[in-house]
Amino acid sequence: MLAAYYADFNVEIASFIATGKWSSTDDLGPYYLENGTFEVKGMNVVARGGKQIDDFYRTFVRDATKGTSKSARIYAAFTDPRVIVHGGFATAEVMWMFIAAMNSKATPQILGIGREHDVLVKRNGHWYFKRRVVLQ
Repeated sequence: MLAAYYADFNVEIASFIATGKWSSTDDLGPYYLENGTFEVKGMNVVARGGKQIDDFYRTFVRDATKGTSKSARIYAAFTDPRVIVHGGFATAEVMWMFIAAMNSKATPQILGIGREHDVLVKRNGHWYFKRRVVLQ
């Protein structure tokens, strides 16, 4: 589940840069419980539920890619998550880094480095985020 989430995150960024549009298939809200929360401590963001979480991601990606060319590449690199499972819930921690080349000739730059702490819950055989806290 975590690998799919991070892969989808990278795909949504690349898709938005290439097309300038957000597809509903790019939504990350379905990875969360209905009442799941997503917090970004360095930005004072708290989004609750799939719609607010998707709205945050759309705004974040739009703002992060403003002024970039269609050849821009922004990647989110993640460490392997450290996951501890306790029956029907789990905790996960991961470190991340955003790397960008704003056009095809630009030298890649580090946009940000941080870490995440996640609480996951298993429902009907699938894992979902209950709470994600991103620290920048």
